[in-house]
Amino acid sequence: MSQPWFPFYVGDYLRDTARLTTEAHGAYLLLILDYWSNGAPPDDDETLCSIARLSLGDWQRLRQKLAPFFQIEAGRWNHKRIDKERETAAEKHLRRVNAGRAGGNAKATAQQSSSNATAELQALSYQSQSQPQSDKKELSRSDADAPRPAREPSRFDEFWTAYPRRDGPNPRKPAAVKFDALVKSGGDPQVMIDAARKLAADEAARGNIGTRFVPQAVTWLNQQRWDDHAAVAAARASEAGPDQIEEAVRMFARIRRWSRWAGPEPGMLGCRASVELLAKHGLGPDGRKLAANAAA
Repeated sequence: MSQPWFPFYVGDYLRDTARLTTEAHGAYLLLILDYWSNGAPPDDDETLCSIARLSLGDWQRLRQKLAPFFQIEAGRWNHKRIDKERETAAEKHLRRVNAGRAGGNAKATAQQSSSNATAELQALSYQSQSQPQSDKKELSRSDADAPRPAREPSRFDEFWTAYPRRDGPNPRKPAAVKFDALVKSGGDPQVMIDAARKLAADEAARGNIGTRFVPQAVTWLNQQRWDDHAAVAAARASEAGPDQIEEAVRMFARIRRWSRWAGPEPGMLGCRASVELLAKHGLGPDGRKLAANAAA
């Protein structure tokens, strides 16, 4: 989840953009604002000119001036400074959430302990008055003999081995707790392990192994960023049915965010949303809103 604000270093910005025109400044600011909210945009001129609020011709004229501010890799415009700030903001947000949750849990535990103690005293009082001694022994024996369900072993060690090394803290215990919680709620551990291997391969190709550009494992898990990797996204896209594709189109039409598990977004090669489905939700084949809907 992106934060509603982001740090803006005026001196650094003015130094780095001293040779940009007023028009290029506006386009660059719109690109980094969208990046903060939505992550790295695709290397697609129609999408980029839409973000920069430029015609396609004007964008293509400015593209060569703005491209050096990004790293164009794996079909996306990456911005390492904003990636680092997004990671820092996510870590701060997580610390606040965990601190609030810990305070709430402590209060709830204290209240529950008091309530449980009262209930147990009442139950013991009732049993001592109404239950024969032979029945008590039989119940105790039955409870002791009842088999307990076996817990499946955690596969976190596999995930931790696959996850790329980073510079700086990368706490293992919170990552293990989050991993097991995701599995318990229905997450596929194999998908997360495969995605961690893909992340390691991607970061190795970029030369980022052992740097702070590799996110903390707990942050990566909390943000469910295994969907960011092409191999996993492609596997999920092949499994997505018509209902899931339509839901992705509906969300894209409403908030301009495309679910990565649905494959390439509208306007890109390989998009699984049909022209008819896009039109049903007020979108053209290129993913832009149709004129009548845009006017409304």
